[in-house]
Amino acid sequence: MLVTFATCAEFTLFFLGLGLLWRLVLSPAARARKIPSPIPKWDVPLIDFLLFLWFVLVGGFVGQFLTLGILPWVGSATANTRVIVAGAGFQGGMLAGCLLFRWGPWFRRSAAPTWTREPVSILLAGIITFFIAMPLVVITSVAWHFVLDRLNINATPQDLFDIFGSAKSPAPIIVLIIIAAIIAPWSEELIFRAGIFRYARGRLPRWAALLGPACLFGALHQNLASFVPLVVLGVIFSIAYESTGSIAVPMVAHALFNLNSILLFYAGVPN
Repeated sequence: MLVTFATCAEFTLFFLGLGLLWRLVLSPAARARKIPSPIPKWDVPLIDFLLFLWFVLVGGFVGQFLTLGILPWVGSATANTRVIVAGAGFQGGMLAGCLLFRWGPWFRRSAAPTWTREPVSILLAGIITFFIAMPLVVITSVAWHFVLDRLNINATPQDLFDIFGSAKSPAPIIVLIIIAAIIAPWSEELIFRAGIFRYARGRLPRWAALLGPACLFGALHQNLASFVPLVVLGVIFSIAYESTGSIAVPMVAHALFNLNSILLFYAGVPN
């Protein structure tokens, strides 16, 4: 019963997303609208951008080291628990690196990513972005798995789904949901959209500025089965940020996408 309900809900999301995609993106009226992006060029020297990346990477590894090395109970924990702790530490460390870079004396205040919209408007735009992303990601995922099957490549789902399935207590599940719905959308959107994409879009052809950060975003998840769908998702998030001028919009869409994947897993619907 639950599987049937979840499948019907996904079909509804799929066709609703197709309708919004046509109306807001692909229709003649939508394509005729030429609205300049409200995002200003991130006009900083290359050294500043490299410093940003350094803060992010070092923050991730330091966060992972601290969570695995300092917490006394981690050494005797299960392998799945250590994976959760390592992932939380890495995501939290990357977010801390972003914030340290943002608050440091080296940061040029005019280069801060903008929010620009009221909370209700941000929420609505994020929901619409999520709806539009769903059919594109589903179609891409089906095509990508078809290619992998033809190449006789056995691509398994992300390890996090194994952790969800094998969890014996609610604690690791709660931690994973917090990571998926709050920490990961916040840190990854600041890094890949407000950081790398915003820097690249004023210096590279638009297709390269969209595709480059999206490929890095997909590679971060270290899973071949989800790589191409995540690249498509990353491109959609960049376009949403570029179109709205608010980094909070792809954050909302990212959180909804992750929560939807978790709900599908628990409903028994294959991702």
